[in-house]
Amino acid sequence: KMHGGKIGKEDMFDGGRKPGDFGFDPMGMGKKNLPAMQLREIKNGRLAMLAFGGILHQQLLSKVPTIAFFNDFKPLTFAGVWQ
Repeated sequence: KMHGGKIGKEDMFDGGRKPGDFGFDPMGMGKKNLPAMQLREIKNGRLAMLAFGGILHQQLLSKVPTIAFFNDFKPLTFAGVWQ
């Protein structure tokens, strides 16, 4: 059930749909503590939006695509710190 294609902020909650309720919960996790699960989903969505904004700004400011940064990726080494 895809809510009849209602994806705009004006009509996406028509018909009684609540945030975090997509009608798919095969493990029954939302039934235990629905308000807490809804809050977690909102926080996760906000964090995802911040992450996307960071990726976008990195590309705009450096004028280098994100994937291109992985070509020269060198992991941090802590030689001598934990010896």
